[in-house]
Order: sequence, then C-alpha cells, then structure tokens
Amino acid sequence: MKSLNKKGFTLIELLAVIAILAILFMLVTPNILKMFTSGRTQAFVTQVQSIYKAAESEYMSSQFGTATGPIYCSEETNGTKKLDISENKSLKYYVQIDPMTGKIIKLSVADKNFYYTSTTDDAVSVDSIQENVQALNGKTAGIDCSSGDLTGIN
Repeated sequence: MKSLNKKGFTLIELLAVIAILAILFMLVTPNILKMFTSGRTQAFVTQVQSIYKAAESEYMSSQFGTATGPIYCSEETNGTKKLDISENKSLKYYVQIDPMTGKIIKLSVADKNFYYTSTTDDAVSVDSIQENVQALNGKTAGIDCSSGDLTGIN
C-alpha cells in the first residue's frame, strides 16, 4: 500500500491562524491610531513653540519702545509683520507682545487639524502650549490679524 505524503495545512489550522491574526490586529490597531494622533499633535505643539520663540527673538532684535508693542501675523497687514520662520501653508498665527515687559500676551495659532489660543491675561509660556492645544474635529479655523481672534471654530 502507498503511504500518503501529507504536505500543507488543514482547513482548521488555517482558520485558527487567521483568527489569531484577527485578534492581534484588533488589539494593536487602537494603539497605532493613538500613536499617529499623538505624533500630529506633538508636531503642531512644536510649530507653536517655534512661533513663540521666533516672536521673542524678533522682538529682542528689533528696536524697543513702540507704543502698542509689535504684532506678528501670518498674513501681513497694516501694523503687523510676518515672522521669519519656515512654515507650512496651512499654518496661521497671531502674536502680540507687551512693549513694557517684552512678554507675549496673545498667541493664536491654527492649522488644518489643531488650534491653540492663549486663554488668560497672563503672559503665554512654552509649557502652557502643550496643555491647551485643541483639535479642530473637521472644522476650519482662521485668524483675524486685526484682533488675533480665531474664526470658524464656533
């Protein structure tokens, strides 16, 4: 009699492997999505902090003593200047500096996914930025360069 040479896998073995892979995929997917969201948030925080530091640096290198304090905005208008930063096209910002103290008193930044705006009358700090970044959740935000208010997120 011939002996049967068994090569390959049975249907049960294949189904068991597929079930195990499906369970692993379900366990890993939420963590991967959190990593992507966290990475995008951190990239936005880094951009906001870069704008903060560029505004401070620009203020220190410019002449002091203007009556209203310098105002920087992503869209240059009367009374505002652009910061010398490499930015993506969707990033909008507004920075106002107190002329007496040299501290940033208003900072608003928005891109297509997130926004940040200073919420208190106190000076803005680099540490407060990470805590107060908000997601746009599909909305589009803009910045009014005359007041520094965010538009379109209501």
